[in-house]
Amino acid sequence: MAVGTVAKKIPQTIEQADRVVGRIRKRREANAADKKRLESLDAESKLIKARMEKRDQANEADQELVQAFADAHRDELTKSGKKSFLFPSGATGQWAIPSQAALIVGDNLRAIARALLRLPNWDLFIKIEPRKNNIKAHLEELHRASPTLRRGLRVDRKERFSIKT
Repeated sequence: MAVGTVAKKIPQTIEQADRVVGRIRKRREANAADKKRLESLDAESKLIKARMEKRDQANEADQELVQAFADAHRDELTKSGKKSFLFPSGATGQWAIPSQAALIVGDNLRAIARALLRLPNWDLFIKIEPRKNNIKAHLEELHRASPTLRRGLRVDRKERFSIKT
């Protein structure tokens, strides 16, 4: 029995088992209907995300324009050595060092990853997630490539019971 499931009485007749199958069917139908609703919402969500991304890109471009102006006129905008100034609209422009530094990863990501993997505590810096579908699709090739991969990678082909409704 799966972890977190409630113990229930095992059906004793085919009719009792069929009633349980009926419950399964109803839940699956409800899930299918909810999935269709989610797909519809997902399509709308993608449109909204695309619009938001477009606006964010426009804001970034405009931010660069305003920053170029502010950098060129910093002395007159920030009288008395201040780091901020007011726009006529009431918005504030300011220069500040971020409270948290940004990490900039160089162009040679493979070399950086290799160097990090050589460290004794590499798992503190790198999270490794295998691409399972690609591994399954190329399993024979991987097995031929390395004895370690041959021993470490396998596909579970155990028989499982299922109910088709």
